[in-house]
Amino acid sequence: MIIKYVGALYLVYLGLVSLLSEGNKINLKNGLTGTDSGWSNFKSGLITNVLNPKVALFFISFFPQFINPKELGSVVPFIFLGSCYAIMGLIWYSILVYFLSAFSNRLKDNPKFTMYLSKFSGLVFVLMGLKVAMEKK
Repeated sequence: MIIKYVGALYLVYLGLVSLLSEGNKINLKNGLTGTDSGWSNFKSGLITNVLNPKVALFFISFFPQFINPKELGSVVPFIFLGSCYAIMGLIWYSILVYFLSAFSNRLKDNPKFTMYLSKFSGLVFVLMGLKVAMEKK
């Protein structure tokens, strides 16, 4: 219970600091450090997904319904479906990143947006802290 209330208090504190701060607390222009690149971020995400056990559980539970029951012992249908899924995901996320990067560049240059984002995130932190504190379990 002590850990719960300390965590809730910390969330409320973070939210109040963000809400009461003057000016722009969020620096969206320097999201990447000098050592980060698109390729290193891609590798990091790839490793995270490959090592995530939930991804493997998803494929193990989802794919068998699309495979002929006689071929369930073979890895070929799983590799084929997994490759199709990976290619479609890569195409979709590439398109998404391309178009959203142009949109995000406009938002990064808008100080009003970053101020509103800071206030909104502060409100969310306060509400999360209050929700954690008020839960009975």
